[in-house]
Amino acid sequence: MDSQLVVSRPLFKLTEQQLVLLRQRRSECSSDPIANEYDAFMLYPGMGPAIYITADGRIIWYDYGEWGVGDSLTLKDAIFGVVAGIPETRIESLREVLPRRPNDSTTCKLCDGSGRMQVPMLTKSFICSDCGGLGWQSNSMPLDEVIVNRVVPAPV
Repeated sequence: MDSQLVVSRPLFKLTEQQLVLLRQRRSECSSDPIANEYDAFMLYPGMGPAIYITADGRIIWYDYGEWGVGDSLTLKDAIFGVVAGIPETRIESLREVLPRRPNDSTTCKLCDGSGRMQVPMLTKSFICSDCGGLGWQSNSMPLDEVIVNRVVPAPV
């Protein structure tokens, strides 16, 4: 499989201050053709596809041929990317772009509302696979909604 970019529709609204911080962080890193072409910022380098957020709030997954990301990524996957990017970028204010908890929500049963899963025998926790790290679920916010806008070849 060739390298590809899976690009979501616009999902998140970044503030000017968040953009300033993200641009500052990007300027401190080596040149990145994805970041340059899409005005994007790496959230998470990945133990899977690298995840970016664009200035206009899209999420980009860079599948360099090993992960088979495809075109079925969901809102939960996008939220997961932002949650993973908060400690990676050290920009805590990115939490503000995440969806607000609606009144009809329930606490995620898998993570008991923490957004993190503890794995027995490991000291590390992982982002919850059921809620994407939100700590809650809601019928009014379908986390399994496919949000892919397009799949394109990755820049070389």
